[in-house]
Amino acid sequence: MAEQVAVENEEEVSHVSNLETTEEEVIQPELNEAEQKAWDGGWRPEDQFEGNPDNWKTAREYNMYGEFQEQLRGVQNDSRKKDQEFDTRIANLNKLHEHQTETAINTLRSQQRQAVEEADTEEFDRLQAEIDGHNTSAVDNTVPAKDPAIVAWESANPWINDDGDEKAQQAMAFFNVAASRPNATPQSALKYVDDQLAKLHPAPTNPRREMPTNTETSTRQSSQRQRSRDLTMNDLTRDEADQYKQFGHSMFASEKDFLKAVADARKS
Repeated sequence: MAEQVAVENEEEVSHVSNLETTEEEVIQPELNEAEQKAWDGGWRPEDQFEGNPDNWKTAREYNMYGEFQEQLRGVQNDSRKKDQEFDTRIANLNKLHEHQTETAINTLRSQQRQAVEEADTEEFDRLQAEIDGHNTSAVDNTVPAKDPAIVAWESANPWINDDGDEKAQQAMAFFNVAASRPNATPQSALKYVDDQLAKLHPAPTNPRREMPTNTETSTRQSSQRQRSRDLTMNDLTRDEADQYKQFGHSMFASEKDFLKAVADARKS
């Protein structure tokens, strides 16, 4: 009797297992190369799609979206690295500025003591004014103004300011990719953004943006040609070289970091 019950239970379990396998089995239709790639990534033809019909994508759109997501992750990683590098450069610039200020003030105070010994009140007051100027000065960390073409494009596409908007994230990723290319300009990057968004979102959603004048373009190209090469230790002034010997070699992680701080200090 017990053996008969055990056999019946095994048959029942086997039957249920066969039913589950049948229900979960998805029949793969004949697919072209793009569809096969999308299928392997989880895509299903429209007649097998179980989600919201409005969210279904063609195989080409599905593959493009997947490639974009990989591209977006790469751009986000690059952006985080650049943010960290910028923060490091600002911190190094501040350190250099503080030591330069301290050195200058100490020199002025030494001169003040000499002025006191000579009873030269006019010279003392002049030196004090310089000291006060050093005490109130600060490194300018102001973010540069946006290019007029970018301002115009953002004005025409206000959704770009919504961090939660998927299309805004896509636009930012496409812009960063295009802007990192050699000889890229804001205009060429924005055109790339428009072209890529048009492929992902066929409906015409981007108003025509203003293009820069010939004067703006030639001025920007001239500015790009005038970019200076990176500083080397041989480019340092005597004072800057002395600063590196006094504190730069111990304060900064490398000569490269010190040179970047010097370059930034010259611009401030």
